[in-house]
Amino acid sequence: METALFCVPCAIGGSVLGADLSLLIPDRIFTIVMLAVVPLTGIYILTKKDAFDAKKTHSEAVTIVICAVASFVIGVYDGFYGPGTGTFLILIFTGLVGMEITKANGLTKAINFSTNISALVVFLINGQVLFPLGIVAGVFNIAGNYLGASRFEKNGSKIVKPVILIVLSVFLIKLLYELIFQGGFE
Repeated sequence: METALFCVPCAIGGSVLGADLSLLIPDRIFTIVMLAVVPLTGIYILTKKDAFDAKKTHSEAVTIVICAVASFVIGVYDGFYGPGTGTFLILIFTGLVGMEITKANGLTKAINFSTNISALVVFLINGQVLFPLGIVAGVFNIAGNYLGASRFEKNGSKIVKPVILIVLSVFLIKLLYELIFQGGFE
C-alpha cells in the first residue's frame, strides 16, 4: 500500500521525538492526559455505530496527508508512552479517513512495528532497556498478535469493537492504578 510509504517515515520521526521527550518529561503528565483521552475514545466507539465501516470520502492525496499526519502524531505518542497505539490508529484510519478495516489494520501494523523499533533504538542508545522484561514482553506480544490476527481473519469487524472497548477499559484501569497507587498525583 503506497500510503504506508508516506506513513512509516512520519511515524518513525514521531516515535524518535516521543522517545526523546519521554526521557525528559515525567510519565505522570502524560498519564493524566490519557485519563481524558481514553474515556473519550470509548464514548466515541460506543456512540458511533459505524465507527469501523469504510466510507471513503477523501481523494487519495488527502487520505495520504491525513494518514501521514496521524502517523506522526501517534508516533510521538507511541515513542513517549505507547499503550493503545494500534487502537488510536485504527480509529483514525477507519473513522476519519474511511479506510476498510482490513487495510487500516495492515497499515497500523506497519506503523506500529516501525515506531516500536525506532523508540527501542533511542532507549538502547540511552541505556534504558530492561532486556529480560523486554524479551518476555516481546514473546507475549508476538503470541497476542498471532492470536488476534487469526481471530480477525475469521470474524472480521464483528470482533473489533468489543476487543477495542476491552483494551480501552484495561488501559483506563492501568492508568488509574498508576495515578492512585504509584504516586501519580504527587
